[in-house]
Amino acid sequence: MVKSINLIMPKTDEDRLPLLAQSDVYPPPGLMRLASYVQKNTKAKVSVYSEGAENIPSYAYQADIVGVSTTSDSHLRALNHLKKAKQYGATTVIGGPNVSALSYQIATNNKFIDYVVKGHGEESLVKIILGIAKQKILYNPVDINSLPLYNFSSFKSPLVIDQKYPVPIINIEGCIKAVKEGRCGFCAIPHKGIKIRSPDKFWEQIRIIHNQTGAKYFFEVGDSFNVGNYPKILAKKRLVELDDIGLHVYISSNNISQINPDFYKEKLGVKSVFIGLESFNPKIQKYIGKSWKKDLTFSILKDFSSKGINVIYTVMLGLPGENKKTIKKNLDGVKRLTDLLEQKKIVLSIFNPIPGSSIYRKLSNNKRVLELYNKNGKDLSKDDIINYPELFLAYASQFCPDLKISKLLKYFDKIKALGDSAEFSPLVHKLRNKFNL
Repeated sequence: MVKSINLIMPKTDEDRLPLLAQSDVYPPPGLMRLASYVQKNTKAKVSVYSEGAENIPSYAYQADIVGVSTTSDSHLRALNHLKKAKQYGATTVIGGPNVSALSYQIATNNKFIDYVVKGHGEESLVKIILGIAKQKILYNPVDINSLPLYNFSSFKSPLVIDQKYPVPIINIEGCIKAVKEGRCGFCAIPHKGIKIRSPDKFWEQIRIIHNQTGAKYFFEVGDSFNVGNYPKILAKKRLVELDDIGLHVYISSNNISQINPDFYKEKLGVKSVFIGLESFNPKIQKYIGKSWKKDLTFSILKDFSSKGINVIYTVMLGLPGENKKTIKKNLDGVKRLTDLLEQKKIVLSIFNPIPGSSIYRKLSNNKRVLELYNKNGKDLSKDDIINYPELFLAYASQFCPDLKISKLLKYFDKIKALGDSAEFSPLVHKLRNKFNL
């Protein structure tokens, strides 16, 4: 009989500045929701640990079941945690965004992993606990509104609330832009369609955490906050006792014309917005399926900033078709935004071909890319541990043939120097090391 389950959120494999600094040490909302569901539907005790908050203690591996969530940036650490858990005799489970595209490879290559969970983990983990899971690879989708609300009682790592940084929550899954226009070329979100938790549950989840911890600033991690009339309904349903609560939300460049910064600030308490711009070059935007109107977007972002709302936007270098001219256009675009915005942060990265994205599928079928990558025993079709610097170099040779890595990193530094920036790209450090730059 399963009595104890420990869930672990690993750090990234390479040190980097996290997207919102302190938010990486807070309880991971996906695992907290999973813990709440399991405890509601079984008699097992569930504990959650975050490597962002502490080094994982040895007793965290000593449970009947140890589950680890993984992204492409944390896969090596995830595997190491599961190896340790298996040494203690635990049943081992891996899930998270990286699993959906690489489930077969992970299951085949890592004999110390007992179960590989694609998508939502709630039903799959319950089946494992009850001993009725029939396959090593499990997929059991659930309705987000059927999942219970949670508090932080299962979180066993140190928890210190800093009101400068938002506590992450999940109420929205999927992307409205993907639904209407198709995914961006770099996107690897595993969810199809878009699922939204009811407005009542949205605010009730915040109320629970606020009452338990005193947190007053929350990060809705869903990729599409401005979905239809959802923000307006949220404003109507907002609890009076939560008037002093602030939000950090994603906004979509494809429907930015529907956004009213005054409404976001006054009715929803939005303190910061995150928008993916990626490239200021129309041809590259078209290739990756992410077009946006520059003047309109700049105007609305300026309106947000002038009202004291922090604007966080992404710039991604090395996308297909990138060259010296397009990188300079990115630099010029960032310069203009730097002059326009009073409150801003640049999240700067180098494009990393992630399994599950359409660009990854294209390069996986590119004969020359495979010839360049599949050396020294590597095999892109079979590996779950991917050498991303080598993959990027193989990709760039075919998709960005006029791009020099030294020039790419030079402009990366120039853009980074323009203002308050966060690197969201372990690939940058790996490329620097490889070329001694």
